[in-house]
Amino acid sequence: MITYSSLRMIDVYQIVFSNINNIRKASNIDYTTIKKYINDSIKCIIASTLPYKDWEYVARLSVSHQTQLPREYIKHLRVLLSETGSPPYSEARYVDPLEYHYLTDWYQGHSWNKASKTHPVFTLWGTVDVNGNSRLTIYLAPNTDDQTGTVPTGYTYYTYTMSGIMEYYAFPADLINDTDLIGIPYEYEDYFLNYVLSKVYSALGEKDMTLNVYKQLMAEQSKIVKLYQEKIRTEKRELESYTDETIPIYARKFHPHEVSKSIL
Repeated sequence: MITYSSLRMIDVYQIVFSNINNIRKASNIDYTTIKKYINDSIKCIIASTLPYKDWEYVARLSVSHQTQLPREYIKHLRVLLSETGSPPYSEARYVDPLEYHYLTDWYQGHSWNKASKTHPVFTLWGTVDVNGNSRLTIYLAPNTDDQTGTVPTGYTYYTYTMSGIMEYYAFPADLINDTDLIGIPYEYEDYFLNYVLSKVYSALGEKDMTLNVYKQLMAEQSKIVKLYQEKIRTEKRELESYTDETIPIYARKFHPHEVSKSIL
Protein backbone atom coordinates (compact mmCIF):
# COMPACT_ATOMS: atom_id res chain seq x y z
CA MET A 1 0.00 0.00 0.00
CA ILE A 2 1.33 3.42 -0.97
CA THR A 3 1.05 6.19 1.64
CA TYR A 4 0.87 9.61 0.02
CA SER A 5 2.24 12.82 1.44
CA SER A 6 -0.24 15.26 2.99
CA LEU A 7 1.77 18.27 1.85
CA ARG A 8 -0.23 21.05 0.22
CA MET A 9 0.99 23.86 -1.98
CA ILE A 10 0.71 26.32 0.91
CA ASP A 11 2.85 24.03 3.09
CA VAL A 12 5.61 23.99 0.50
CA TYR A 13 5.45 27.79 0.20
CA GLN A 14 5.99 28.11 3.95
CA ILE A 15 8.89 25.64 3.94
CA VAL A 16 10.61 27.45 1.08
CA PHE A 17 10.16 30.93 2.59
CA SER A 18 11.39 29.75 6.00
CA ASN A 19 14.59 28.51 4.33
CA ILE A 20 15.25 31.64 2.28
CA ASN A 21 13.94 34.21 4.76
CA ASN A 22 17.32 35.99 5.14
CA ILE A 23 18.01 36.28 1.41
CA ARG A 24 14.51 36.76 0.08
CA LYS A 25 13.55 40.01 -1.61
CA ALA A 26 10.34 41.04 -3.28
CA SER A 27 12.26 41.46 -6.53
CA ASN A 28 13.98 38.07 -6.66
CA ILE A 29 11.32 35.49 -5.73
CA ASP A 30 7.54 35.32 -5.53
CA TYR A 31 4.71 32.81 -5.20
CA THR A 32 4.28 32.44 -8.97
CA THR A 33 7.93 31.48 -9.43
CA ILE A 34 7.86 28.99 -6.56
CA LYS A 35 4.64 27.50 -7.94
CA LYS A 36 6.47 26.84 -11.22
CA TYR A 37 9.37 25.23 -9.35
CA ILE A 38 6.95 23.02 -7.40
CA ASN A 39 5.25 21.74 -10.56
CA ASP A 40 8.60 21.26 -12.30
CA SER A 41 9.93 19.33 -9.29
CA ILE A 42 6.91 17.01 -9.23
CA LYS A 43 7.60 16.12 -12.87
CA CYS A 44 11.29 15.56 -12.12
CA ILE A 45 10.45 13.29 -9.16
CA ILE A 46 8.01 11.25 -11.23
CA ALA A 47 10.48 10.81 -14.10
CA SER A 48 13.47 9.94 -11.89
CA THR A 49 11.62 7.42 -9.67
CA LEU A 50 9.76 5.65 -12.47
CA PRO A 51 12.07 2.58 -12.38
CA TYR A 52 11.73 2.21 -8.59
CA LYS A 53 7.98 2.32 -7.89
CA ASP A 54 4.91 2.27 -10.10
CA TRP A 55 3.05 5.00 -8.22
CA GLU A 56 2.89 7.35 -11.19
CA TYR A 57 -0.26 8.53 -12.91
CA VAL A 58 -1.53 6.21 -15.65
CA ALA A 59 -3.57 7.53 -18.58
CA ARG A 60 -5.29 5.94 -21.59
CA LEU A 61 -5.31 7.32 -25.12
CA SER A 62 -7.08 6.23 -28.31
CA VAL A 63 -4.41 5.77 -30.98
CA SER A 64 -4.27 5.18 -34.70
CA HIS A 65 -1.36 5.20 -37.12
CA GLN A 66 0.73 8.39 -36.65
CA THR A 67 -1.17 9.73 -33.65
CA GLN A 68 0.77 12.46 -31.85
CA LEU A 69 1.24 11.69 -28.16
CA PRO A 70 0.28 14.31 -25.55
CA ARG A 71 2.99 16.35 -23.85
CA GLU A 72 2.34 14.68 -20.49
CA TYR A 73 3.46 11.31 -21.92
CA ILE A 74 6.35 9.68 -20.03
CA LYS A 75 6.53 6.01 -20.98
CA HIS A 76 4.23 3.42 -22.53
CA LEU A 77 2.76 0.57 -20.53
CA ARG A 78 1.04 -1.33 -23.31
CA VAL A 79 -0.60 -0.79 -26.70
CA LEU A 80 -3.71 -2.80 -27.62
CA LEU A 81 -4.69 -2.90 -31.30
CA SER A 82 -7.22 -4.43 -33.65
CA GLU A 83 -8.36 -4.02 -37.24
CA THR A 84 -11.52 -2.22 -36.12
CA GLY A 85 -10.04 -0.31 -33.18
CA SER A 86 -12.31 -2.11 -30.71
CA PRO A 87 -12.09 -5.42 -28.77
CA PRO A 88 -10.91 -8.09 -29.13
CA TYR A 89 -7.40 -6.60 -29.08
CA SER A 90 -3.93 -7.97 -29.70
CA GLU A 91 -1.12 -6.47 -27.63
CA ALA A 92 1.42 -4.78 -29.87
CA ARG A 93 5.15 -5.34 -29.45
CA TYR A 94 7.43 -2.31 -29.21
CA VAL A 95 10.25 -2.25 -31.75
CA ASP A 96 12.88 0.38 -32.49
CA PRO A 97 12.47 2.50 -35.66
CA LEU A 98 15.00 0.42 -37.64
CA GLU A 99 13.22 -2.87 -36.97
CA TYR A 100 9.88 -1.20 -37.61
CA HIS A 101 11.09 -0.24 -41.09
CA TYR A 102 12.06 -3.81 -41.95
CA LEU A 103 8.79 -5.19 -40.64
CA THR A 104 6.59 -2.81 -42.62
CA ASP A 105 8.40 -2.03 -45.88
CA TRP A 106 7.46 -4.93 -48.19
CA TYR A 107 10.50 -4.41 -50.44
CA GLN A 108 12.94 -4.90 -47.56
CA GLY A 109 10.94 -6.83 -44.96
CA HIS A 110 10.83 -10.58 -44.51
CA SER A 111 7.67 -12.48 -45.36
CA TRP A 112 8.25 -14.76 -42.37
CA ASN A 113 8.75 -11.90 -39.91
CA LYS A 114 6.34 -9.07 -40.57
CA ALA A 115 3.67 -7.24 -38.65
CA SER A 116 0.25 -8.85 -38.84
CA LYS A 117 -3.23 -8.47 -37.40
CA THR A 118 -2.51 -10.97 -34.64
CA HIS A 119 1.08 -9.78 -34.06
CA PRO A 120 1.06 -5.97 -34.47
CA VAL A 121 4.04 -3.77 -33.63
CA PHE A 122 4.57 -0.11 -32.83
CA THR A 123 7.40 2.38 -32.54
CA LEU A 124 7.79 5.97 -31.37
CA TRP A 125 9.35 8.72 -33.41
CA GLY A 126 9.59 12.50 -33.09
CA THR A 127 8.02 14.83 -35.65
CA VAL A 128 7.60 18.58 -36.01
CA ASP A 129 4.06 19.94 -36.13
CA VAL A 130 2.79 22.94 -38.12
CA ASN A 131 3.79 25.30 -35.31
CA GLY A 132 7.38 24.07 -35.31
CA ASN A 133 6.99 22.16 -32.04
CA SER A 134 8.65 18.79 -31.68
CA ARG A 135 6.08 16.10 -30.85
CA LEU A 136 6.36 12.39 -30.26
CA THR A 137 4.36 10.24 -32.70
CA ILE A 138 3.31 6.59 -32.46
CA TYR A 139 3.55 4.47 -35.63
CA LEU A 140 1.46 1.30 -35.82
CA ALA A 141 1.89 -1.69 -38.09
CA PRO A 142 0.56 -3.25 -40.18
CA ASN A 143 -0.46 -0.26 -42.28
CA THR A 144 -0.68 0.63 -45.97
CA ASP A 145 2.06 3.31 -46.06
CA ASP A 146 4.56 1.37 -48.19
CA GLN A 147 2.08 -0.68 -50.21
CA THR A 148 2.64 0.80 -53.66
CA GLY A 149 3.42 -0.75 -56.99
CA THR A 150 3.39 -4.47 -57.71
CA VAL A 151 3.02 -6.81 -54.76
CA PRO A 152 6.27 -8.75 -54.26
CA THR A 153 6.03 -12.50 -54.76
CA GLY A 154 5.02 -14.38 -51.63
CA TYR A 155 4.03 -11.23 -49.76
CA THR A 156 0.58 -10.81 -48.19
CA TYR A 157 -1.09 -7.50 -49.06
CA TYR A 158 -2.79 -6.11 -45.96
CA THR A 159 -5.61 -3.70 -46.75
CA TYR A 160 -6.22 -2.46 -43.22
CA THR A 161 -4.59 -0.14 -40.71
CA MET A 162 -4.50 -0.95 -37.01
CA SER A 163 -5.88 1.24 -34.22
CA GLY A 164 -6.78 0.88 -30.56
CA ILE A 165 -5.70 2.21 -27.18
CA MET A 166 -2.43 3.04 -25.46
CA GLU A 167 -1.90 2.99 -21.70
CA TYR A 168 1.03 5.09 -20.50
CA TYR A 169 2.64 6.84 -17.54
CA ALA A 170 1.68 10.51 -17.59
CA PHE A 171 2.63 13.70 -15.80
CA PRO A 172 -0.25 15.10 -13.71
CA ALA A 173 -1.81 18.48 -14.46
CA ASP A 174 -0.06 21.45 -12.87
CA LEU A 175 -1.17 22.35 -9.34
CA ILE A 176 -2.79 25.76 -9.03
CA ASN A 177 -4.55 26.29 -5.69
CA ASP A 178 -2.91 26.64 -2.28
CA THR A 179 -4.90 23.67 -0.96
CA ASP A 180 -3.88 21.32 -3.78
CA LEU A 181 -2.10 18.20 -2.50
CA ILE A 182 1.37 17.46 -3.85
CA GLY A 183 0.37 13.84 -4.46
CA ILE A 184 3.69 12.00 -4.13
CA PRO A 185 4.52 9.02 -1.87
CA TYR A 186 5.49 9.93 1.68
CA GLU A 187 8.98 8.42 1.37
CA TYR A 188 9.77 10.81 -1.49
CA GLU A 189 8.76 13.93 0.46
CA ASP A 190 12.30 15.02 1.44
CA TYR A 191 13.52 14.23 -2.05
CA PHE A 192 10.85 16.51 -3.47
CA LEU A 193 11.47 19.38 -1.03
CA ASN A 194 15.20 19.35 -1.74
CA TYR A 195 14.41 19.43 -5.45
CA VAL A 196 12.33 22.58 -4.97
CA LEU A 197 14.95 24.24 -2.77
CA SER A 198 17.73 23.45 -5.23
CA LYS A 199 15.81 25.31 -7.94
CA VAL A 200 15.10 28.27 -5.64
CA TYR A 201 18.70 28.64 -4.41
CA SER A 202 20.00 28.30 -7.96
CA ALA A 203 17.63 31.07 -9.14
CA LEU A 204 18.80 33.30 -6.27
CA GLY A 205 22.46 32.73 -7.15
CA GLU A 206 23.28 31.12 -3.78
CA LYS A 207 26.08 28.79 -4.87
CA ASP A 208 26.97 27.42 -1.45
CA MET A 209 23.35 26.74 -0.48
CA THR A 210 22.68 25.18 -3.90
CA LEU A 211 25.64 22.85 -3.41
CA ASN A 212 24.52 21.84 0.09
CA VAL A 213 20.98 21.09 -1.04
CA TYR A 214 22.31 19.21 -4.07
CA LYS A 215 24.33 16.95 -1.74
CA GLN A 216 21.18 16.25 0.29
CA LEU A 217 19.33 15.57 -2.95
CA MET A 218 21.92 13.01 -4.02
CA ALA A 219 21.78 11.39 -0.57
CA GLU A 220 17.98 11.04 -0.82
CA GLN A 221 18.29 9.61 -4.33
CA SER A 222 20.87 7.08 -3.13
CA LYS A 223 18.54 6.08 -0.28
CA ILE A 224 15.70 5.47 -2.73
CA VAL A 225 17.91 3.30 -4.93
CA LYS A 226 19.11 1.25 -1.94
CA LEU A 227 15.54 0.70 -0.73
CA TYR A 228 14.57 -0.47 -4.20
CA GLN A 229 17.53 -2.84 -4.42
CA GLU A 230 16.73 -4.29 -0.98
CA LYS A 231 13.11 -4.78 -2.08
CA ILE A 232 14.28 -6.74 -5.14
CA ARG A 233 16.61 -8.89 -3.02
CA THR A 234 13.83 -9.59 -0.50
CA GLU A 235 11.41 -10.62 -3.23
CA LYS A 236 14.07 -12.87 -4.74
CA ARG A 237 14.75 -14.57 -1.40
CA GLU A 238 11.03 -15.11 -0.82
CA LEU A 239 10.60 -16.68 -4.25
CA GLU A 240 13.62 -18.93 -3.79
CA SER A 241 12.37 -20.12 -0.39
CA TYR A 242 8.96 -21.02 -1.73
CA THR A 243 8.38 -24.72 -2.53
CA ASP A 244 5.30 -26.40 -3.91
CA GLU A 245 3.66 -29.14 -1.92
CA THR A 246 4.23 -32.46 -3.64
CA ILE A 247 2.23 -35.66 -3.35
CA PRO A 248 4.44 -38.52 -2.05
CA ILE A 249 5.19 -41.23 -4.58
CA TYR A 250 4.67 -44.03 -2.04
CA ALA A 251 1.96 -44.40 0.57
CA ARG A 252 2.97 -43.42 4.09
CA LYS A 253 4.20 -46.40 6.10
CA PHE A 254 2.12 -47.63 9.06
CA HIS A 255 3.61 -46.63 12.43
CA PRO A 256 3.44 -49.31 15.16
CA HIS A 257 1.86 -46.89 17.67
CA GLU A 258 -0.90 -45.83 15.28
CA VAL A 259 -4.33 -47.47 15.08
CA SER A 260 -4.74 -49.13 11.73
CA LYS A 261 -7.71 -47.97 9.65
CA SER A 262 -8.53 -51.59 8.97
CA ILE A 263 -9.29 -52.09 12.69
CA LEU A 264 -11.74 -49.14 12.79
